[in-house]
Amino acid sequence: MQSPNLLPLPEPSFGPAPLLPVPLPGPLPEPGPLPEPFPLRLPPPLPLPLFAIIMESGRVSVIGRRQDPSFFLSFVRV
Repeated sequence: MQSPNLLPLPEPSFGPAPLLPVPLPGPLPEPGPLPEPFPLRLPPPLPLPLFAIIMESGRVSVIGRRQDPSFFLSFVRV
């Protein structure tokens, strides 16, 4: 029984891919007026601030409304 004739496979080519032409888009639209800037939204008035007093010994005393999640913290070194 004869074996079929096997042809060698061509060597794979790992060269750079050919560059395909990319169609350019049509004419660009005329630049229009710039959009209005977003209105500035001011935050609501803040509640009583929370003060942290840093003592001379390095201990921090906090006074104010701590349960309010919208508080802000002020550090005062004495």
